[in-house]
Amino acid sequence: MALPMGPEGQRRPERGRRPVGWRLVGANNRELGRCAAAFENLAVCQATVARLRERVADARALLVMADVPGTWTWRVELDGRDVATAGRSYQRHRECQHNVNLFLAAVPVAQLGEGLVSRPRLRGLHLPGPARPAPAEAEGEEPPLSRAGTRAGAGAS
Repeated sequence: MALPMGPEGQRRPERGRRPVGWRLVGANNRELGRCAAAFENLAVCQATVARLRERVADARALLVMADVPGTWTWRVELDGRDVATAGRSYQRHRECQHNVNLFLAAVPVAQLGEGLVSRPRLRGLHLPGPARPAPAEAEGEEPPLSRAGTRAGAGAS
C-alpha cells in the first residue's frame, strides 16, 4: 500500500490512522534523536530502526542552521533519505556536532522498547513569559522553593 507523501517527500499515514515514530533516549532520559518521518504502523517503524542499526556506519550526518537564527541542528541520511533528526536545536556548532556523534554511537547499542507509547509532539509550544517577582524577593528576602526544589525566579532554563 502506498502512503501519501507530505512535505519534503515524507510519508504520512492514511486518514484515521495514528502515525508511529521512534525516539532514542540516553540513560538520563534525554532525547538524543528521533525519526525524520512518521510511519504507517509499528512493523514499518521497527524495520526502519533495524535498518538504521545495521547500517549506521553508512549513515551521513549533516549539520545545518536551524530556523531560529544562530542555532544549529542535525539530520542523518541513509541512502539519500533523512532517517533521523535532532529533537532540539543547539546554540553552538560544536555542541551540535558532539550530540550527533553521541546519537550515532548510541544507535548500535540501544535497547529497543516494547509496544507503543503515545506522546504528543510539543514542538512550537509557547510558554508564558517570566513570572513576576514575589513580594519577598522585592524586599530582599530569599525566594520560596518551587516544586522542583529550585529557587523560584532563579532563571533556570
